[in-house]
Amino acid sequence: MWSLRKGREADRKQEKEDAKIQKQLELEQRRDEREILKKEREKEKKATEKQHQKAEKEATKYGQATQQLKIKAPQSVPPNNKCQKQSVGSALKVAVPEAAPSPPLRITSRGRNVTLPSKFR
Repeated sequence: MWSLRKGREADRKQEKEDAKIQKQLELEQRRDEREILKKEREKEKKATEKQHQKAEKEATKYGQATQQLKIKAPQSVPPNNKCQKQSVGSALKVAVPEAAPSPPLRITSRGRNVTLPSKFR
């Protein structure tokens, strides 16, 4: 009887050790897989950064070329928006402020025009 018990106990200990070793192997495999995926992501990130930098260089080249072609409009003094009384004879005239000219279009680094909504103008 005692020998059967000892045999079973030894089998259980061996099974526990085997399970522990198997679990450690699985953990190492998962760790290795994570490292491989991390390296792949870093490579992809570097490649996309290079592409973005290249695109930015081209955009700045294009932006500089368009800036050279632009002709700057002469800057005018903004009209006085205050109502002024002008006396001509007995009639009073109130000066109506003129609509402000639209600002020149802005161009993004990608070469697109930026149009602001009317509430921000």
